[in-house]
Amino acid sequence: MQPIFNRAYLLKLKKEINVIFYENTKEELAFNKDNLLYKNINSSDKIKLHMPSTKDFEYKNCVLIHENYKSISPVDATDERLWAYLTHVNFRDYMVKRLCVSDQPKEKKMDYILGHWFLGKVNANTLLRNDISMLWWIGNLTYDTDRKDPYELTREVFTMLDYTRSLLPGTQGRNRNLAHAVLEFVIDNTKLFSSYKEGRVRFIMRKLNFLAGYKSFPALSKEDIKSIISRYSVDIAKVKE
Repeated sequence: MQPIFNRAYLLKLKKEINVIFYENTKEELAFNKDNLLYKNINSSDKIKLHMPSTKDFEYKNCVLIHENYKSISPVDATDERLWAYLTHVNFRDYMVKRLCVSDQPKEKKMDYILGHWFLGKVNANTLLRNDISMLWWIGNLTYDTDRKDPYELTREVFTMLDYTRSLLPGTQGRNRNLAHAVLEFVIDNTKLFSSYKEGRVRFIMRKLNFLAGYKSFPALSKEDIKSIISRYSVDIAKVKE
């Protein structure tokens, strides 16, 4: 069973944010069993995430989180109480070192903490801003048992920030077939994306978002979407930004 904060304690945490707590790697959160509820989620409190100084740490942590929390349902994965518990308790050391709240301008620290340690209004952007929720959702969206390496698409996501900025947060990016089609197209066309990769992926997303105005992507297969993208290969190659 996975403990989570109850709603009252979550609201108290958000209302009484002590910035020093989020800057201090040694201080632990003080709470008791009355502040908790339990979800029917198989989990382990012994998972140790790779610290930011480790090579490919986000990709490795994504695999760890996804493997160890596979029993989380998409509904539970939108529950702020779960992610707040994990950021504040299980993975507190990682969060403090990953985010370096002390480096943020004083006037931005509160919003920074609220965005990365909590969720607030639940949507694709906030789910990908919370640093533990992001790892689970990327793993959930990109895991593919049909590939020799089921985490190959996951690894590609962490090669550049634009995937989490322009592909996954959008309405189209939450379409699993579309997300897989874009990532596979990039992997399969290494020469085309050997330069100006960020700009070329952004071009693909702009084109797909435009086409979504009159084409029903949820009804298309992954291969259909890859075929659409390939039609623009010449235009993609012209992107030099």
